[in-house]
Amino acid sequence: MANRITEFAATIRAKLKDVKDTTDLENDMVVVFDDHFQYQQIQAREYASGKLSFDEARTIYMALGEVMSTKNGGWKDHVDLALKVAITQMLAEILAERIGMKL
Repeated sequence: MANRITEFAATIRAKLKDVKDTTDLENDMVVVFDDHFQYQQIQAREYASGKLSFDEARTIYMALGEVMSTKNGGWKDHVDLALKVAITQMLAEILAERIGMKL
């Protein structure tokens, strides 16, 4: 199974090249402790249920880290804006599906 998160991040990365100021979007992608904890819980649950591949779950886990970082908006240092957006979107879609909504 392909890694949908990294594929989507590549698409976003290409689109972001034309954006001059991403400050607002960076600020929108900040994760606080509760978000960090919930994101890790969601990725673990979805991997266990087979809805995320090992690579996708690992991408999320590695982007957030075991312990929340105070740098880079709560994400690990290596995580760029495109990957933050892709992970956030994937988790939003998972949660929407769980409650029967379409995004």
